[in-house]
Amino acid sequence: GSEMCIRDRNKSALFIPDINKWELWNRDIVNEVMSVDYAFLDATFFQDGEINRPMSEIPHPFITETLKLFENESREVKNKIYFIHFNHTNPALQSNSKERNELELLGFRFATEGQRFKL
Repeated sequence: GSEMCIRDRNKSALFIPDINKWELWNRDIVNEVMSVDYAFLDATFFQDGEINRPMSEIPHPFITETLKLFENESREVKNKIYFIHFNHTNPALQSNSKERNELELLGFRFATEGQRFKL
């Protein structure tokens, strides 16, 4: 995978732009997010059936799968997550979409181009 953890004296960030399904990773994504200040997570696809091919062939975790893993976590934990790396078919890529709105109401965030984070 292409995951990395970036740390400075004050803050830390988890950067996972491109990964296979969470259950195939040798770490627990919930614990990993809890241990950092920011978590930039792969959001290639929103859900199964999004594109016209068998999505079981595509190893990226769907946003719906990430959502399920974090559904019982606090808003504070969800606020650490910034979704990145969207396929053009992902409805959450559109800033006014119902899908994105629902995720933001739950506390999840979306990184935007040029956005800066202090470490």
